[in-house]
Amino acid sequence: MSSPDSVSLHARGIVELAGERPHTLIFYVLTMVCVATTLIPDGSRGDLSSQRRTYWSGTVFAAACAFIAALPNVRTGLIVAGLCVFCLVLPAYFRTQLIKIGGRVIAFESAEYLPDTADGKDPYTRRASAAKVWWLSIFCVGIGAINLLAYVIDHEPVLYGLLGLFLLTVPAVVSGLNDGMHRQRIARGQYLQFGIVTVISAGIFTVCYLLARSVGLRMRRPTQ
Repeated sequence: MSSPDSVSLHARGIVELAGERPHTLIFYVLTMVCVATTLIPDGSRGDLSSQRRTYWSGTVFAAACAFIAALPNVRTGLIVAGLCVFCLVLPAYFRTQLIKIGGRVIAFESAEYLPDTADGKDPYTRRASAAKVWWLSIFCVGIGAINLLAYVIDHEPVLYGLLGLFLLTVPAVVSGLNDGMHRQRIARGQYLQFGIVTVISAGIFTVCYLLARSVGLRMRRPTQ
């Protein structure tokens, strides 16, 4: 719990901010209000079109208020506004069907069940395609590679190295076992993404994936 001294210090800081830059405090509060409005569609019974209008109106106004709150520092305002948009787009992509561009819904999970292919079920779930999962893997492996390089080259704390190693090995083992046990092709046919991941990870991800997949193939025989 915060001590009385720290609470008093925070209170004085807010008072000073209100006196020196009142617009920052005002628009910070407005940003939080706008972000709160994006929660309205969650669980709402309204039609999807109205949910989209509510969510993205809140997102745009939140970004605008965050930008104004940072003025006169334009660079900081752009960074904060961009971060605000990113933090609201991310859950919308993974949890909802609210992103719609040019008549096309963009979401991690399809609104409809995905069809099976002739050589097995390519989707990792009935609503998440293999293509989306493997494009997402490029982002995760990239973060892992950056952290590992920061540890090896820049001598950052060991936590960076451990996080990087985790992201380059554990997801590879899990997906390799999964694909092997379900008798799937390598990367479920997503060879472009698999090649990019191989380059980014300097082959670490690929070796772990292929080894795990070979184990998975021996763990379960194909159904007759």
